[in-house]
This record gives sequence, C-alpha cells and structure tokens, in this order.
Amino acid sequence: MVIQHNIAAVNSYRNLAGNQGALAKNLEKLSSGFRINRAADDAAGLAISENMRSKINGLNQATDNAKDGIGLIQTAEGALTEIHSMLQRMTTLSTQSANGTYNKEARDSIQKEVNALSEEVDRIANSTEYNDVHMLRPTTEEKATIATSKEAKAGNAGEATLTLDELKLDKIKGTTIEVAGKKIEIDDDAVEADVTTALQTAFAGKEVGGAKFSSDAKSAEDDTMAISYTDADGIKLTLGTASNTAKGAEAMNAAAKSFSVPTPADESKVQLQVGPTKDQTMEVKQMDMTTEGIFGGTAKDKLKVGSLEEANDTIERIQDAIKKVSSFRADLGASQNRLEHTINNMKVTSENMTAAESRIRDTDMAKEMAGYTKNNILLQAAQSMLAQANQAPQGVLQLLR
Repeated sequence: MVIQHNIAAVNSYRNLAGNQGALAKNLEKLSSGFRINRAADDAAGLAISENMRSKINGLNQATDNAKDGIGLIQTAEGALTEIHSMLQRMTTLSTQSANGTYNKEARDSIQKEVNALSEEVDRIANSTEYNDVHMLRPTTEEKATIATSKEAKAGNAGEATLTLDELKLDKIKGTTIEVAGKKIEIDDDAVEADVTTALQTAFAGKEVGGAKFSSDAKSAEDDTMAISYTDADGIKLTLGTASNTAKGAEAMNAAAKSFSVPTPADESKVQLQVGPTKDQTMEVKQMDMTTEGIFGGTAKDKLKVGSLEEANDTIERIQDAIKKVSSFRADLGASQNRLEHTINNMKVTSENMTAAESRIRDTDMAKEMAGYTKNNILLQAAQSMLAQANQAPQGVLQLLR
C-alpha cells in the first residue's frame, strides 16, 4: 500500500473534471440556444454560418431598400398623375382656342389658364421629392464627350483649327444646352453668339491636351485655344500658332481625344442596392418633368394659344409632352413591378438561408438535454468515486497501530 500517489483518486478526479467540462458545455448550449458558441465548437460550421449571417443581413436590408425604392417611385408617379391631368386640360384649352368662333379676348383668357397650369407643372416637378431625391427634376450633370472625325492641320495663316461635327446646331435644334450655368435654347441661328459666349466663358483658362483655352481667338497666343460655335461648323477650336504651327496642331489633336461639354442631365438614374453583394443593384430612371423638360425651352414661349395657328401648334406640343410623360410613367411602373418581384425573391432567399444557418448553428434542445442528463449523472458518480478513492489510504493507519 502507498500513500504518496493515490492513483484511484487521480483517475476519479480526471473523470470528474472531464464530466464538469462536458456539463458546462451542455449548459452553455442549452442556455444560449446555439450549438456553436465559439470556433472551438465547430470551426468550419462557424465560418459557414457567419458567411450566411452576412448574406441574410444584406438580404433583409436590401428588401428594405427595395421597399424604399417603391416609395420613391410611388411618390413620383403620384405627381405625374396630376401632371398628366393638367396636360389633358391644356389639350382641351388649346383645342378650344383653335376654334374660329373665339375672339382675341376669349383666347387671352384661355392663355391665362394655360400659363397657370404651366406654372403648376413646374411647381410640382420642382417640389416633388423623396428624402431630397428629386425624381422629376434631376440635379446631376453628365459630361458628353465629343468625338471628332477631322485632324487638326497647321494652317497657312498661322492657325490650326479643328471642327467637332457632332455638335452642329442643326443636330440639336429644339433642345436646350447648359454651359457655364447658362441655359440656351437652340432654336435658330440667332443664338450662335450666345452659345459662343457661353462656351468661351465655360472653357476660358482651362487646359486640355496641353493647351489652354482663351476667350478671344484674335488674341490667342502660342498653345492657346479659342472656341466658337457656328451652324456650319459646329464647335470650332482655334489654336494660335504664330511661331509653331506644328505644335499647335499636335496640342489640338491631343485635346480632341478628351474634349467634353457639360450638359444638363434631363435623364439620370437613382441606384438601388437590392442584394447583399456590390453587383446586385438596380437603377430607377429620373427625368426632367418641368415644362422646360417636357416641352423644350420656356413653356410660356412655346404654349401660345393667341391665334388659330398658335393653338394648333400648341396642341401638337402638348400631345408630344403627354407621350413623354406616359413613357416615363411606364418606365416607373415597370421598375415598381420589378422591385416587387425582387422583394418576393429576397424574402424567400432570406427564409431559406436562415433555415440553413439554423441547421448549422442552433442547438438541438432534445439531443443536448439527453447529453446534459448523462453528464450530470456521470458528474455525481465521479464525485462519489473520488470520495471513496480518498478514503482508501485510511487503511494504512491500521498498520501503524
């Protein structure tokens, strides 16, 4: 018999500690409801379930994003409903004025209502917003890059010129461009001077392709570009090259590759994040629904009913505007229907992924309770056996009497 090492007690203590640890894990899983509480419980399962949680959270938020998108669309569509009603009223008034039985005084009265309706269209388009997002009055600007089909040549007069054919006046008549914050309606050749002035103001002092713009072609220095706009030539760049014509032509050709004109965005888009990854986005179209946007130019100058000819012309303009508003409403309706299907799909996906994550992460309460009961009994048995093992060396005292 030995007393220095009680192997039976050591063995009982080891089993007791193991049973205590197992019971503690049973209690943790039962109290938390999770089978995996730390990476040590199931490293692979933890990684998979955390990835699933990330996607589930993204799907749930994307569902809310899509719902916000529907709210945005419905806000815009509600305003467009009223704009449509006013356009229909304008059609009635224009048709009324086109009747030969009305005199000037009567048509003047009709004109007042047409003007008032035009102002209300502008007010609605400008004031309709969803959390400061203006669907009917886009506030962003796009840059239209101008491609060229000609190459700058050194001229005999010491100037190199480059014509940008794509922006000729005859190709953009009836529209409005914005340069240097100034809106100019391209309606006839009389606006050429205004366009030139605005373009010069916009680009004066800016460097493109290694050459700087000047506001005056006559005073252009070496490597300095001037700009002009004519019906025949479109936008024309002139580079003063009194001492080096080749250098001037080279600079202009470099500029032509990246030359751009700021234009008002009559159509832009709101991007919605409708998925848990960066590529799952959807765009909802914005469009300028002010009178300037749907009629082109200032409505008061366009929508005239003071004579038979003007009334008939206005009828056509209003019909075109109605078609434009209808087309935009159709785009919004299509986007809303798509969002509704997107929401349904994300809800189903989130539900199925949550179920999959639950199978990996959640505690099987019945199974864990069975383990708890077993480990609890083993713990009590180990405690009892440790007590018995500690009593065994007491027999040595009988030998010492």
